[in-house]
Amino acid sequence: MTDSKSSANTTSAPSRSVAKCSGAHINASLLDLYGMDDGAVRARLDALGVVAWDTAPPEQGRIRFMDRSGSMVAHARFRVILSYGPGDFGYTMGWNVAAYRTAGIPFVGREEAGEPAVVYRALREEAWQRGQKIVAKIGAQGAYWAATLLLAIDDLSEGAAGASSAPTVEERFVELALAHLAAEELPVELDPYLKRPIYEALRAAGQLRGEMVTIMVFVLEGDLNEIAVAQKEVTAGDVPGLISAYWKLPAWRPRADLIDLLKLRREAELEPVWLDILRAPDGRAEDSIHMAKAVALARLDRDLQRWNDYWFDWQHTQREAKRRLEARGRA
Repeated sequence: MTDSKSSANTTSAPSRSVAKCSGAHINASLLDLYGMDDGAVRARLDALGVVAWDTAPPEQGRIRFMDRSGSMVAHARFRVILSYGPGDFGYTMGWNVAAYRTAGIPFVGREEAGEPAVVYRALREEAWQRGQKIVAKIGAQGAYWAATLLLAIDDLSEGAAGASSAPTVEERFVELALAHLAAEELPVELDPYLKRPIYEALRAAGQLRGEMVTIMVFVLEGDLNEIAVAQKEVTAGDVPGLISAYWKLPAWRPRADLIDLLKLRREAELEPVWLDILRAPDGRAEDSIHMAKAVALARLDRDLQRWNDYWFDWQHTQREAKRRLEARGRA
């Protein structure tokens, strides 16, 4: 996210904030942001000449403040309180955004932030007021608007010393994930506790560009709406990395959702994954696994328009999947 010059009232929908916050870099002008609730803290930042902030990588839970030269002049810890949306949407609490948990982005928990999870048609000032109450409850140093995200701030320190002291957990998560990735008998659903380890393993592998790493959060969460939006973003250059990611997913559901992400691609090297998803257990007619089988069969037919034929005839799809596998000795 590059430096923004828009007004403080410019916002984006929370679902898109997930994509930005899950990526490798968040950076925006302080002209876009309200200050902390503590006037002395804001005066402290102003005195340091702060004009921008950065949280890359966000899963470390550190926010850095820079002056006009790009030098870091202060840093602090952060947790997401809530994400604000435009128009009639209102805001959603950070604990209610599953992608934050998957990507390891710190947030104020449900017990601390409370209900409701989503407040519709709320003004930004109302979101700010709720954030202030939460900050007081958890004893944080202040609240801070980072574009559409309201953050709880702690341990604000001047200078750059200690800015990278937050420990990274990538190595142990990768190790944990790799212990599960070789299973031959795949379950249908992915163990929720494996989502973040798998995310870290895919990111650490370095085979996916940043945007695709972010989109893999939606694959792991089964967010079909976001996956449908992302289909057109997949390029030929992304296909090898996504194929590699497919074989690392230890459950049929995320494999099916990744097939949906690849729906518009026609590269020949995708044939093994088209065939593999046909082995998944038969589900309901409206199930995402059935949808993935319909995509795979249409791609094997080299005619994506046939997807509708398979999608609307569940029994035919199951019979055809079995026939294709038997023909290749993979049933």
